[in-house]
Amino acid sequence: MILKLIYFFIIFITFELTVLSLVTNSFFKSLEKEYSEKKDSADSIGRLMALNFSRYLEKTDKSFDSEDLNTYFSRSVITSKSSSILIKNIYFLSTDGTIISSYISNKDFSPSDTNIPIFTKALRMRRGQVEHYLYDEEKNDSSEYFEKKILELIPDLAEKRILVSAPVYIQDKMEVCCSIHIIYERQDFEKLISVKKNQFREQFILIIISGLIFTLILWLVFYFFVYQLIKEKVTENSYETLLRKDVKKSSSPPNEESISSEQNKNSKSLDAVYLD
Repeated sequence: MILKLIYFFIIFITFELTVLSLVTNSFFKSLEKEYSEKKDSADSIGRLMALNFSRYLEKTDKSFDSEDLNTYFSRSVITSKSSSILIKNIYFLSTDGTIISSYISNKDFSPSDTNIPIFTKALRMRRGQVEHYLYDEEKNDSSEYFEKKILELIPDLAEKRILVSAPVYIQDKMEVCCSIHIIYERQDFEKLISVKKNQFREQFILIIISGLIFTLILWLVFYFFVYQLIKEKVTENSYETLLRKDVKKSSSPPNEESISSEQNKNSKSLDAVYLD
């Protein structure tokens, strides 16, 4: 019985580890691919928005009206909420880093000094060039093993807040007059992780159940064949034993009683012949 249980657990563990490793590998590849697609989509929207701001501001030809700019920025922010990015802050800076106009939804992301390299880089860009940088890396304080493991395998998930910058040129001239900067968050990634976590949990439960069923079937099939082999062996041994007994009986020498009885029969038959 112990050997049967050992065999059962060996099959179960082997099957579970094999299938689980394949499913886990496929799961993380799928998650990485889906994340990469969403990331590229969000960054494309951010770059396109910065480029549109740059072209719009270039056409104003230095006649920047603060109220009009704030209205334009607010309208763009509302429009972005239906996309895969969430705009946090927008800065329209002069060449010396002074804020000409801005949209700030979260002061926690607002820098104390805008005349820093991450902002002044835009002044050295070509017309139509847009660059994005990691503005703030999210700290993972989650105690869940699943989320920690995902961040280990896909470190880019920690890149939550992104800064995208573009230069603003004077129209019909090759001179930079100011720069535009957008701080945004990539949306839907927390939802993506939550959905994938539920999918993985369902797949894990399904693997455990199917593993038990598959192992039980293999275990029963194996012992059915073992039982048939044992049965055939026992039948064969019984037949051989009976055959040996018959051979012994046929080859054993006659005893004295049988010999004497045979002689008596023969003498009687002879006497009968003589009397006749």
